Amino acid sequence: MENSALESWSEMWTRPTLTAFASSFQDNYDGPILEFWESQIIGDIGHVADLACGNGALTWIANDLLNKHESKTKVTGVDYAKINPFQVLERNPKDFPQVSFIGDTGVEKLPFADGSIDLVISQYGLEYSDLD
Repeated sequence: MENSALESWSEMWTRPTLTAFASSFQDNYDGPILEFWESQIIGDIGHVADLACGNGALTWIANDLLNKHESKTKVTGVDYAKINPFQVLERNPKDFPQVSFIGDTGVEKLPFADGSIDLVISQYGLEYSDLD
């Protein structure tokens, strides 16, 4: 991805919004989009990676769904942009002990050991990646 694209996305995620469609989703995805993810993010999962996460819309949803009753699933958001969702969204990391974010990292160079991720999710972003 070009430097100007990186700068644009990094700037985008300094805004206190969860999705790229803030005018349509004030708090986070809802309706059919949320229902879809509720049907996908289920079961006994040890580690979820949300690729091209932005400010973590799906990261937060996965955490809510999987760690609602017991904090057992690690949820990691990864984005090519320089992101800091905890700071931008004014959320205390101590309130979300299983959530972490890795910015400045393309999906082509994920920092996870082979076999360490049980589920990979992404709402938007793979279309900006070099999947080869």
